[in-house]
Amino acid sequence: MTLKGNHYVWMAPQPEDIGATPIEFLHRLPGPCWLVLPGRDRSRSRVMATLLHGNEPSGLMAIHRCILAGIQPAVDIHVFLGSVIAARTEPLFSQRFLSGHRDLNRCFRPPFNDSEGVIAQHMLDYLTALQPECLIDIHNTSGSGPEFSVAPFDNALHRSLAQLFTHRMIVTELRLGALMEIATPKFAALTVECGGANEHSSHEIAYEGVVRYLTRSDVLSDASSTTIFEVFDEPLRFELEDGTALQYGEGP
Repeated sequence: MTLKGNHYVWMAPQPEDIGATPIEFLHRLPGPCWLVLPGRDRSRSRVMATLLHGNEPSGLMAIHRCILAGIQPAVDIHVFLGSVIAARTEPLFSQRFLSGHRDLNRCFRPPFNDSEGVIAQHMLDYLTALQPECLIDIHNTSGSGPEFSVAPFDNALHRSLAQLFTHRMIVTELRLGALMEIATPKFAALTVECGGANEHSSHEIAYEGVVRYLTRSDVLSDASSTTIFEVFDEPLRFELEDGTALQYGEGP
């Protein structure tokens, strides 16, 4: 493992290196870290980000399981694990981000003038140097709920990538400083929300999708599926003042 800037880079981690459980794996990570999984085609690369929020473990569990299984990717896979320290704060996987710090997934735009901003800027610099063919950012939803994806653009590239995990995609013009906002019409980058952090089904959705992302030679051509693909355009964002109570239901 080598230190580059403020990120560690772990080349070709082996099953015996990462611990038998995701918890052991988490404790072996030194902090914000890149894992590099060599693929059959070393001329191409894809990126997977996860644990940008310390209380969302499904992506970490999925990549740990893939490494333990000895799955060789089709192309080089660069995995970024972000809020490792928050995830390790007791009780484990309970802190979205550290108290007094910013949400890392709101830091991928200037200013980069605090510790989270520096992490985000170094990650963006890494991506610029790497020039991957696409990026996925794996999360869990707050509470329980179905899996879905979020993208800044609705086109064939983003739909194909989303269908590795889900048949739902939210398309939004909201810009909050999230990692997926680096997407362009020709560079697919999206968020995958796998469901609640405490639901076994969420971990399975993450794992099965990650296996497809790692092993398929082409993830950007239109995926063949008999499932209807649902697109939800332009969600509204409500920000409530402290002390506000909100109720919702199917009727008035």
